[in-house]
Amino acid sequence: MADNHKPLIRVTVFNTRKPGLANAQYIEHWLTIHQKIAAHGSFVQDSSITDRYAILPEYNRIKTETTWQIPITPEDHALGASLSTSAGPVYDGMASFLVPSMEVLTRAFSDADYLSTVRPDEDLFIDRSGTKVVVGYEYVRIVDGKLV
Repeated sequence: MADNHKPLIRVTVFNTRKPGLANAQYIEHWLTIHQKIAAHGSFVQDSSITDRYAILPEYNRIKTETTWQIPITPEDHALGASLSTSAGPVYDGMASFLVPSMEVLTRAFSDADYLSTVRPDEDLFIDRSGTKVVVGYEYVRIVDGKLV
């Protein structure tokens, strides 16, 4: 049984919804349409983007399988404000990915399937001008090739 600790790269993306799109519409699109396209690889013949590029399974968006993505409601903003000492930026959602390297993530986001299917769907509900990305290392425990 191999047991080791391996640093992975955590990429967290904070985004805002397109102007004119209600929060409920944004959440509905993200959790129903986009989830199927991005997480389940219905746009790829042989595998999903996450499988093809070893983006590690850890989706907790509201339980999918590859990363985690969380829509943020107005109530969530109010709770966050009540816990903060200063007002921070307001985002409508966040997605987080664990990747073995930035090269892997770059290849995934340059993939023809991502560019032809996933990205156009993102453009339907995400305002990219408000997107912010945070990158850092996460140390995880791996036993027999699996995250534990």
